[in-house]
Amino acid sequence: IYTLSLLDALPISYEKKGEDDRAIQDFDAAIKLDPKYGRAFANRAEAYQRKGDLERAAEDYDVALRLEPKLESVWNARCWVRAILGQLQEALADCNAALLLQPKDAAAYDTRGFTYLKSGKFDSAIDDYNNALTLNPKLASSFYGRGLARLKKGDATGGNADLEAAKKLQASIADTFSRYGVR
Repeated sequence: IYTLSLLDALPISYEKKGEDDRAIQDFDAAIKLDPKYGRAFANRAEAYQRKGDLERAAEDYDVALRLEPKLESVWNARCWVRAILGQLQEALADCNAALLLQPKDAAAYDTRGFTYLKSGKFDSAIDDYNNALTLNPKLASSFYGRGLARLKKGDATGGNADLEAAKKLQASIADTFSRYGVR
C-alpha cells in the first residue's frame, strides 16, 4: 500500500475538482522535485487519460512502472490505455501482470475482457467478464462487454439480456463502449 506523499497531495485535490490542467502542472513540479517518484508519474498519467491524451498517459504509465513495478493499479490502467489505442498484445501483457499482482481484481478482469473483445477473442472475453462479475456483480462494463461478446458468438438471448442489465446499472454504457471503438 502506498501512502500519499506531500509531493502529490495538492495535485490530487485538483484532480478531484476536475482541474486536470492545474493538477498536471503540479505533478510536473513534483516530478522535478523527485524524478524517481513513480506515483507522481502515475497520477499525472491519470490526469492525461481523463483529458483524452492517451499517448501522454501511456508514456507516463511507462515511466511509473519502470520506477515502481509493483504499482498494481497502474498495470491495469496502462492495459486500458493500450487497449483503447489498439496496442492489444501489449495491453494483454499489462493485464496479465496486473492479475499476477492482484488475482482478485474485478477491474483487471474487466479490462482484459475488453482487450479480448477488441481482439475478437470472444470466448476469452466472456471468461474474463464472468470472473469480473463474480468479484463485482454490479460492474456495468462487464455486463455490456459480455453482452457484445455473446452477440458476436450468435447468442442473441444472453447477449441482449447482458446489454439490458448493463444499461440498468449505467444508462450511458453503450456510448462509453462506442467512444472506445467497440459496438
